[in-house]
Amino acid sequence: MNKILLFGNFPPPITGLSTVTEAIYHRFQDVGIPLIKVTTSPPTSQGGFYRLQRLPIVLRAWFQLILYGSKQVLYLPLSGGWGQVYDIVTMMLAHFLGMKTVLHHHSTAYLIRKSRMAGILFAVAGKDAVHIVLCEVMRDALREKYKCHKINLLSNRIIFPEIGLPQDRKQMQAIGFLSNLTSEKGGWEIIELARAIGESQWPLKIIVAGPCWEPDLFQALKRSEQAGFLQWRGSVYGKDKQRFFDDVDAFVFPTKYNNEAEPLVVWEALAAGIPVIAYDRGCIQRQVALAGKIIPKENDFVTDSLTVLHEWMIHPAIYRNIARIACEQYQSSHFIAMTQWVTLLKNLRQMGI
Repeated sequence: MNKILLFGNFPPPITGLSTVTEAIYHRFQDVGIPLIKVTTSPPTSQGGFYRLQRLPIVLRAWFQLILYGSKQVLYLPLSGGWGQVYDIVTMMLAHFLGMKTVLHHHSTAYLIRKSRMAGILFAVAGKDAVHIVLCEVMRDALREKYKCHKINLLSNRIIFPEIGLPQDRKQMQAIGFLSNLTSEKGGWEIIELARAIGESQWPLKIIVAGPCWEPDLFQALKRSEQAGFLQWRGSVYGKDKQRFFDDVDAFVFPTKYNNEAEPLVVWEALAAGIPVIAYDRGCIQRQVALAGKIIPKENDFVTDSLTVLHEWMIHPAIYRNIARIACEQYQSSHFIAMTQWVTLLKNLRQMGI
């Protein structure tokens, strides 16, 4: 039986990509698939020296690939940007070693707009490479832009428990946003939304969580907190994260991030029975479905969100129905994800795993 060399980012640091990669590793272990973990994680996910920090770690990982990879299976979670330079070299080594390859896609950047670098990567991988995508949107784009055909669907929902732990929410009292707080992730839109709600004197709290490394945005968040428009809790993990979801009744996600695919935080909100208002990016529309509101990318997020939030605020029955749908959406998506997982395992078995 072939071994899988799972070659990618593992925690720490904790990111969406490293969290999913770690979870997939443990799922493979649970079904008895022989594995070798090959980590390429840098000491930190931030800062100007990120790529420089990662280079010696990737060099060591390539050495492990050469040592253990001959005639085995490479499972490679792909980067979304310049990290694909490393991915291309990894694929060249895998080809030289006679490895079968499985590519797990976590970004839509090169699917929204065709990328020459991604094209080179998929050409090196070859037509026999197995691709894993998170939703039908990514599958269709991969087929259209790069003529890839061995494609498996596997939602990030697979890493979460079957049943969530929703509260019995009677009315909307607090709005939450949790993310790495950047301009691309919608940090400025959250500040504008919080200011608009505060100046309208609506009886709603705005709770923001997550780290911020952008100096201008950091100062703007601090000023908004001092003015009483929002509460900023900083980074939250474990019980602090659970407390965040316990404290909010609606989740807003105005992401403009090019790599956005199927955010874990949206699944966490739905697991808590929290309706979601989000921009239409990647797979988010399929995640949320009827459990909230999807805003077209060309629309003003704040304006559209205020309209939805006002309706939920003055009509508690409408809000309670949407919260119920959020619970149902989370639960029904489990069956779909498990079906996808079984199909993927079947296809991997056909590769001799």
